[in-house]
Amino acid sequence: MARACALFLCGMVMMAPATAFLAIPVTFPASSMSLSGRLRSQAAGMTVLAGRQELGRRQGGRRSRLAPLLCSESQPSDVKEGEDPNVPGYEVVHKRDETLVVVPISHKLGSKDVECEITSRYMMLSISGVGRLVQGELWAPVDADKSYWEIDSYKAYERCVVVRMAKKLPEEWPFLLKSDYRPDTVTASEGVISREGDISKEDVEKALQLIVTLMRPPDEAPPRKPGPEKGAGQTEKQWYEAVKGAVDDEWKDTGKEMRDAMEQGATPEEVQDLLSLTQEALQSAEGPSDASRAPIAALAFVRHGKTFDAEDDSVDADLGRMLQDEGRVGASQARKWFNTLTRKGTKLGGVCFSSSAGRCLETAFLMESPTPCVLQGIYDGINEPDAREAFAKCGYAPLSTYVRDGYGGVLRKYAERALVELAQGIEAEVEKRRTGGGSGYLGTVSVYGHAVYSASMAMLVAQALKLPKEDLDLVARCNHGEAEGILVTARGTGHCNNDSEKLDEEVDMRTARVLSGVYQTLKATEFM
Repeated sequence: MARACALFLCGMVMMAPATAFLAIPVTFPASSMSLSGRLRSQAAGMTVLAGRQELGRRQGGRRSRLAPLLCSESQPSDVKEGEDPNVPGYEVVHKRDETLVVVPISHKLGSKDVECEITSRYMMLSISGVGRLVQGELWAPVDADKSYWEIDSYKAYERCVVVRMAKKLPEEWPFLLKSDYRPDTVTASEGVISREGDISKEDVEKALQLIVTLMRPPDEAPPRKPGPEKGAGQTEKQWYEAVKGAVDDEWKDTGKEMRDAMEQGATPEEVQDLLSLTQEALQSAEGPSDASRAPIAALAFVRHGKTFDAEDDSVDADLGRMLQDEGRVGASQARKWFNTLTRKGTKLGGVCFSSSAGRCLETAFLMESPTPCVLQGIYDGINEPDAREAFAKCGYAPLSTYVRDGYGGVLRKYAERALVELAQGIEAEVEKRRTGGGSGYLGTVSVYGHAVYSASMAMLVAQALKLPKEDLDLVARCNHGEAEGILVTARGTGHCNNDSEKLDEEVDMRTARVLSGVYQTLKATEFM
């Protein structure tokens, strides 16, 4: 593993020391990282709209906006000529274990006026005098035997039809029906950055210096030595190893608690608090617990969800591939870890960049990412002949396998171009936020891409940050699956996913420790 990291590092540019960003404003020459790359309004035939259409998104047990959120006296926005404008609206409430459809009705209506059919994958609801309000294939299977409807009060509604559908699996649903989701409306709205021509060593050095500078806390103090005072008769090494072992055990327990909390439907705030409390309790062993104010709290390199196969070998066919139903559910479930990096309550923070491939843009949308800006190099790079050859040989394997088989240089070349474009986008976003006296704080920067190519970007940033060997090893051996992420921060790396059985205890421990620092930063910033 050390050899794999070293081979990938070969040719690494020397990094200048990071400077404080907020304490001393940093200026970047326009010639170094300006948006000199062609800013296009189209990417490989995919129209980039001025704004992404607001499809329904819901959080936990809050209201869904995918259905008309209308009380009984409201008029639907899509009433057609000749239809009754007094059709009652309905509300969809998503919970972890069940989904509710709530329809306010008058006292004139009774059970004989309601027709409802629920099977494992289908639902139909009709009310006399109104017609069918809901009909279609459900987003995911339900337990029909445990599902039912009733006439009852619900919150502010004195009388309503309440349909309760018990989910077969406790998971997040972004929509009630599959037909509610329209993949063709998933578009980027922040334009496209494309760096054309050759990438020089100087370009790469400036890009990495920019990213590292924005990730390191200003005037960061070195971590304190861990633990209590050395006991009598202990050597320095014995004392350090004993305390380090106790700290690691604490983080292993916290990592398990984090997984359990996510599986039990904990809110992002509850997960954030869980890890932050451990950080504070171990302050003497883990270094200062006060939140750093570096503009970038973390970089999350996310792989797209499970996708349909391309119809042929053409670039157009591959570019247009969208997620399978399983991939859409998986991307929705990935909110469990992603929302802890980008949310405080109902407020969304962070910045998002993506490949121009439809599957990546769709994954970003379903994971409730901020509207992405497309980096053309993320997709174009995987279609280079040497990159195609590498993937044909190694397939869906970790970075260490590619380096072992002699493709480290290919992936490094890919990562360099993609990171130069990423730096351009980050600089533009910081300058935009600083305009008018803002801090330029970005929070979590998410980058949606492809398999091992995302890992190569994560590795180059981790190396530029001069992270310890253990953190580089985690990236090198991380074979992150669909809708999973590799996390890179100034203090370590992690692997973010929902499957508690997939990752070993050591990776969970390191991830929990790294996330705790991110959460403290997010919680202390005004943009959240």
